[in-house]
Amino acid sequence: MLTLVGPGGVGKTRLAVAAGAELAPLYPDGVVFVDLGPLRDARLVAAAIARALDVRESGGRSARELLLDHLRDRQLVLLLDNFEHLHEAAPLLAELLAGCPRLALLVTSRAALRLRGEQRFAVPPLATPEDPSAPPATIAASPAVQLFVERARAVAPDFTLTEANAATVGRICRRLDGLPLAIELAAARTGLLGPEALLRRLEQRLGPLALLTGGAPDLPERQQTLRRTLAWSHDLLGPAEQVLFRRLAVFAGSWTLEAAEQVCADAGTDLEPAAVLDLLGSLVDKSLVRRRPAASAEARFAMLEAIQAYDLELFERSQEVAAVRRRHAAYYVALGEAAQPQLSGPDHARWMARLGREHDNVRAVLRWALETGELDAGLRLASAIWRFWWLRGYLREGYQWLAELLERSAATGSLRLRAKALNAAGGLADGLGDYARARALYEESLAAARACGDARRVGRALHSLGYLAAELADTARAADWLEACLERARAEHDDALVGVALATAGQVARQQGDLRRAAELLDAGLGCLRRRRNSLWAGAALVEQGHVARQRGDWATAADRYRDALDLFGALGEGYSFGTARCLEGLAAIAAARGHAPRAARLLGAAAALREAVAAPLTPAARPAYDQLRATTQTALGAERFGAAWHAGRALSLADAIALARAGDPEPPPALGKDGDTRGNI
Repeated sequence: MLTLVGPGGVGKTRLAVAAGAELAPLYPDGVVFVDLGPLRDARLVAAAIARALDVRESGGRSARELLLDHLRDRQLVLLLDNFEHLHEAAPLLAELLAGCPRLALLVTSRAALRLRGEQRFAVPPLATPEDPSAPPATIAASPAVQLFVERARAVAPDFTLTEANAATVGRICRRLDGLPLAIELAAARTGLLGPEALLRRLEQRLGPLALLTGGAPDLPERQQTLRRTLAWSHDLLGPAEQVLFRRLAVFAGSWTLEAAEQVCADAGTDLEPAAVLDLLGSLVDKSLVRRRPAASAEARFAMLEAIQAYDLELFERSQEVAAVRRRHAAYYVALGEAAQPQLSGPDHARWMARLGREHDNVRAVLRWALETGELDAGLRLASAIWRFWWLRGYLREGYQWLAELLERSAATGSLRLRAKALNAAGGLADGLGDYARARALYEESLAAARACGDARRVGRALHSLGYLAAELADTARAADWLEACLERARAEHDDALVGVALATAGQVARQQGDLRRAAELLDAGLGCLRRRRNSLWAGAALVEQGHVARQRGDWATAADRYRDALDLFGALGEGYSFGTARCLEGLAAIAAARGHAPRAARLLGAAAALREAVAAPLTPAARPAYDQLRATTQTALGAERFGAAWHAGRALSLADAIALARAGDPEPPPALGKDGDTRGNI
């Protein structure tokens, strides 16, 4: 027994019929097709199979008995189509298999029958183009696109896939998740709508449900429109399954079991958290929910877009939207606040990955906060995850969320929360290179923190102002801000801030040329940061120690510190490529000073690519030394060789760039001879 399972419209029947045609020569008694779709009573399944086999009732015997007698010695395949609504008849199939040793059953169903010995095959949607902007020939090779073109030609015989429309057709197929029924219904619209217009309508809210109607007249009624197909599946669910299915529409993208338990269920209501595991498993079995391929230890679940659109329609007609959306927001606000301290610690990579998987849900909560006026929830979430946005290169998006939330809450929000959110917005403005806006936000954060008496938040605003001044090479003002920050942090016993402020003060001392004091401050700061397990700032302190050693001419120690920092940044994951770029730039300066200009150019190219990946430009304070290093290296190599080495570095993967950094410099080249015969080395 093989059961083909999958959502409505995925092509189970078509696949089963094709398989039956190939199996027919292998079974002397052939393949018999039984359409169970029209049946509404599981007790009639035996009679329907008997009719298909032309087995007539006789002698008062039941259809079950007649079937067992008829099939006992026959070698054939029964193709039972659309079994999903007749599960009560599953024991009949088990009895037929047990009593008829040469019988094979090929069943299509939206859910597995869970019989012993049943083999299941989940029918996948058609493959869609991985890159809709690929060449037309590549897009045309996609099975989903091929089906679209075939069905489009049935209503518009002159339709062809061209360079002008191939990308749009590819996006249509991706938008429909490769679901054959949806693709066929969409292609049927090409008689009236061109691909661009069709895509625009599909991208509208609930677009697939409104647009995908008018199926072929020989299709069953339930497949005449996409909505009817999905309604058929929904109506087969039990009451508790329908409740969970409806509430899952609140999620954007995908979700975890834990999220479903906390958001969709509530103790003492019609759906208890303990029931979610089995109900979610049942929805997976019934092909309404998919388990995503594992990208982490925790399973994630999602719906095809057409199913999600139908589910959202059901959800928004219910009386529970406000309560479920509020639980959804509460769950993701709590997740963001749990992530915040981890984003600078040794578990940074795991939490960055988790926030990456939940980013669509985070966006949904922020939209909800703005739409409903629940601004405190939005501010809490956005200010908790701003560093995620910064490290992933979502600086502008994050800044826009915070700016709108701050503007809308200016007259009503909590001052304590506002101080935190202003500081977060300042960090993102700083990352975008809008230093004037960053300073204004930091100053406003400081004022709000002082107004509400939040001493710790005052300390953090002081540090932000000091760090910004250091980036702008305003070292005198930076030193003043940082001295005030350290005084406040020590008074509050805020060891986490003490470590960060000491490291930044060490940077300022180095910028001022006081290398002895810089080394002392950095040593003290690094010790504090390591005790607090703040890997992100510990890495930054190591980079500064490398700069101090390099400025002293101690290249070996400098290289060691840069590589120690690389270890920390590597553990933090790809999100902290900015820190890795600073290490590569430091090692490039050492290579150039030791006469290894090609290596310096490659390292500079790799660093530039990493900075671009996370939108982290050089600060005004760092720019002069960087420009001098680049110019010196280019002069040593000549423009052509420098460009080749630079671009070779830019093309390196992160792993290869780190390997280049770890490789170390070769032996210094020989000095120039009188005849200049080593000039090419230089």
